[in-house]
Amino acid sequence: MYRFLAVDSLLHRAANEKLRTIPTKQHRSLRAVGHHLGVSHTTVRRLIKDKQIRVSANSLKPLLKPHNAHHINYCLEFVEHSNDVCKFNPMYSDVHLDRKWFWLDELTKTIYLGIDKEEPMRACHNTNFRTKVMFLCAVARPRLVVATGAWFDGKIAM
Repeated sequence: MYRFLAVDSLLHRAANEKLRTIPTKQHRSLRAVGHHLGVSHTTVRRLIKDKQIRVSANSLKPLLKPHNAHHINYCLEFVEHSNDVCKFNPMYSDVHLDRKWFWLDELTKTIYLGIDKEEPMRACHNTNFRTKVMFLCAVARPRLVVATGAWFDGKIAM
C-alpha cells in the first residue's frame, strides 16, 4: 500500500513538471496528455480527479479593435470624476441625431381585394437591391427658453 502512495506522489510531481514543458497545443485531449506523460489516459483521468491536473475550458474572447476602442473612449468621455465618485454627464445641452432606414417597398405585402379585383403587378430588377430611404431626426432635451418664456419641446426636425 505504501509503495503505491510513493509511486502516486512521484507520478504527480512528474506530471506537473512534464506538463510545463509540453506546448499547450499538444494537450487538447486525454490521450494526447497521456501520450506525452508516458501514462495511459485512465491515469490522466485519475490525476484530474486527484486535482493534480486542472481542466480548463478556454473560450475565445472578442478582440477590441481600434475602431471599437474609439467608441468606448467616446462613451468614457461622458463619465465625470469628482471626489472618488464617478457619475455620467446628464447631457442637458446635447442634441442627438438618429437615422432610420426604411425599404421603399416591402418584399411581401398583404393586400385585401374584392372578389372580382385583380392582384396588382409588383416587380423590381433584383430583390437584393431594393430602394432604401433614410429619415434623419434630431432630438434635444426639453427646456425653458429664457428669452420667450416658452418651453422648447426638444423636437428639432424629422
